[in-house]
Amino acid sequence: MIRLTLPARTLLILLALLGLADQSSHAQSVAGHAEAAPPISVPFLESVRITDGQASIEIKPTDIPEGQPPRTVVPLASFVPSDLSSHLYVVRGQVAYDGVGEPGHLEMWSHFGDQKFFTRTLASAGPMKVIHGTSAPRAFELPFSAEPGVKPDRIEINLILHSTGSVRIGPMQLHAIDASNRADAGASSGTHLRSAWWTEQQAGWIGGLLGSGFGIFAGLIGLLAGAGRAVGLARRGLVVLMVCGLLCLLVGAVAVISKQPWHVYYPMLLTGLIVTIVTFTTRIAILHTIRQRELAKMQSADIP
Repeated sequence: MIRLTLPARTLLILLALLGLADQSSHAQSVAGHAEAAPPISVPFLESVRITDGQASIEIKPTDIPEGQPPRTVVPLASFVPSDLSSHLYVVRGQVAYDGVGEPGHLEMWSHFGDQKFFTRTLASAGPMKVIHGTSAPRAFELPFSAEPGVKPDRIEINLILHSTGSVRIGPMQLHAIDASNRADAGASSGTHLRSAWWTEQQAGWIGGLLGSGFGIFAGLIGLLAGAGRAVGLARRGLVVLMVCGLLCLLVGAVAVISKQPWHVYYPMLLTGLIVTIVTFTTRIAILHTIRQRELAKMQSADIP
């Protein structure tokens, strides 16, 4: 029977998640950076219930179709940002909620011709925190960084809930970020956008390809080792995988020293760390399995 060792399964799962996470969003926080122009008010859709200037959404048990997953998409805004003066922008506002049983989130879709990219509040803390439980009014952010000189044709903002609960969203504003001042502001934290090795969109593809490729390779190694076939080849494959992880860490470290932006060094460091640590533990497990099998053969040979 073919069985994957626990570390190999862990490596495969983590790398697959890494690939999805790196492709899921090209956004990064632009909080605290200089704004290029006064903020633009974001109009709510006419279908949204407005109470005291806030969008008021309440999902009741009767609103969830029976026998279907409890996922409700509430469109909040859809507008053309004709006055947007920068390719760097962020939508800011206030959100409060009560009795939200499962984590939900806000999402922003930025449309560029026939392509669109999203930003979602899926963090565990900060202005991009998920919507879960009960919270007094707090700030939220939906940032996006497009290619220089490129501005979105349309922006959509939605609320996604996976359970019952009530959510109140205050007036939203679209803030354009000054690209030149943003680079200056990032200098204190060691982040520069100019002369970046690759864009945020390219970073998503790079991280996705690395995570998926390493995950498939690790899965093959786990199959060979678990089946007890080509164990030597599996061990050499682990060495190759570990070298790749160390190279990713090296590239990430050089990116940090060179003051590259977050989207350049983060995928490299995360991929390298996961690959190096879990590959090392997998190698130990494979060596232990080999010793156990050799011991079992010796014991069986000693039995008359």
